[in-house]
Amino acid sequence: MGGYSEDIANIITPPRRGAIIRITLDTTARAYDLRSMVFGRSAAPDPTVPNGDKVMLRIRAITADVHYYLASDDTVTLDSAAVIAAGGAMTLLGTFCDTIPAGSYEDVTISRDTDKYLHIKGSAAGTVVIRPSSMVG
Repeated sequence: MGGYSEDIANIITPPRRGAIIRITLDTTARAYDLRSMVFGRSAAPDPTVPNGDKVMLRIRAITADVHYYLASDDTVTLDSAAVIAAGGAMTLLGTFCDTIPAGSYEDVTISRDTDKYLHIKGSAAGTVVIRPSSMVG
């Protein structure tokens, strides 16, 4: 058995019935509670399995860009227009987010202990698909 990254990369899973989430997007940022979702094993982290709290999710932007971040709470501060001005001081803000361009996807490893909410917003009306793409343990 290799390290965590090798292990999870070797266990890519296909889309499975009942394990796919499709959400309609608009330009309003919203928080979605991931705690009750069963991704592979169970909704709760398994402390008896090494990295049992980890799940890799595939987030696919179908018809609009998806602006997102993961958080431990549902307080929505996502601002897809927030940037540091050229020459400005580097800082980390709770409003910054990442973007998945329409027609592409990103695999993100989440910790079920801390990544409890997915905050998302579309660049326009569209659809985002979320599913587990790999699990260890």
